[in-house]
Amino acid sequence: MTACEGRRWSLWTFVAARPFCLRVGALPLRRCGPGAFCGSAASKRRAARRRMRSVTKILSLPAKQFLRRHRRRCTLFEAFVKVMATAIDEKSPVTGGHIRRVAELKLTMAEVIHDIKEGQFKDITFSQDQLYELRIAAYMHDIGKVTTPVEIVEKAKKLQTIFDRIHYVRLRMDYIIQKIKLEGQNSKIELLQNGNDPAKIKSCEQETLEKVAEMEEIRDFVNKCNEPGEFLEDETLERLKELSKRTYQDEAGESQPFITEDELVNLSIRRGSITEAERKKMQDHAAVTLRMLKQIPFTKKLKNIPNFAGAHHEFINGKGYPLGLAGDEIPFEGKLMAVTDIAEALTASDRPYKKAMPLETVYRILRSMAEKGELDPDLVDLFIDKEVYKIYQERHENGANEKKSSEAEVKS
Repeated sequence: MTACEGRRWSLWTFVAARPFCLRVGALPLRRCGPGAFCGSAASKRRAARRRMRSVTKILSLPAKQFLRRHRRRCTLFEAFVKVMATAIDEKSPVTGGHIRRVAELKLTMAEVIHDIKEGQFKDITFSQDQLYELRIAAYMHDIGKVTTPVEIVEKAKKLQTIFDRIHYVRLRMDYIIQKIKLEGQNSKIELLQNGNDPAKIKSCEQETLEKVAEMEEIRDFVNKCNEPGEFLEDETLERLKELSKRTYQDEAGESQPFITEDELVNLSIRRGSITEAERKKMQDHAAVTLRMLKQIPFTKKLKNIPNFAGAHHEFINGKGYPLGLAGDEIPFEGKLMAVTDIAEALTASDRPYKKAMPLETVYRILRSMAEKGELDPDLVDLFIDKEVYKIYQERHENGANEKKSSEAEVKS
């Protein structure tokens, strides 16, 4: 607070700063005339100071109240964001903690970049406001998953919907096996009644056993195809198509396929456990996230959150989604989030379609994606060379594990 004094007036200016804006104000105070005071100059100065303290107290009280309310609003906003993120994570147990881990990993990588003094990233720094914006963006990057069906998120097997439909296939094959056994038994009885020689009876029994063995092998084959994998061979696909053309007679005498058309589509998934249609539905969450966040009237210092959060599935080569941005069209923070989001997904132990991968495998996949033009190669190199994931583990995962262990010991 400063004063600009004239003959009759004092102009007192003040600055009110808060995280999201800056306010400058001025308060003109009328000065008393020459005959307004009696006494020495010292008494006049003391009186002026008393008046100024009173004015300052009056001005500072609402400012303090305002700042307290503002801090409460900031705390409330961040708590709401974290609650929303937790709700998205807990929608499915297979993604529990993903958003929190991505936020912590992203902030760890940003802090590593901030501390770099030479090389590619030496001129990139992050203020506290920018780190706060990054953290909120990370916590909101998957908010669009609120519209993604749980059965797609949790699809651990190729035939799984709300439940695993492999049970239908097994029951179907068991029905066919029992029918073959029954038909074989009836044929054997007929041969015995007709007084056929033992050789024919033995041949009938052998034929029945071979048919049963074939059906059991088909059942095991389909069961194996139901497991998600990295690649499905062409020979396997061809055999699945052949099985879909084979039929049997049900109890009503109607012809039914060994595997239905929908089962064929799902069992023919070459990689992972979801079909192309389900993959597109899963990818819609990025577009939904962008649309939802753009409807929020963020303050000036948080205005980039939609662009940061909405770009975590964009690729450098322009083949990402939802907007198909390429190169410098993708904000640096979006490229950063893309690397950390994929790294977290690869190391996560709660995915239904895969096990947690060791860091060596994760690094190999990240480098491969960088070579294909999907991820920023400089950020991938930094993530690996600076051992960002290990730093994250030391700061967040290891401490959390120790806390859980100590809590367990206390309970025991």
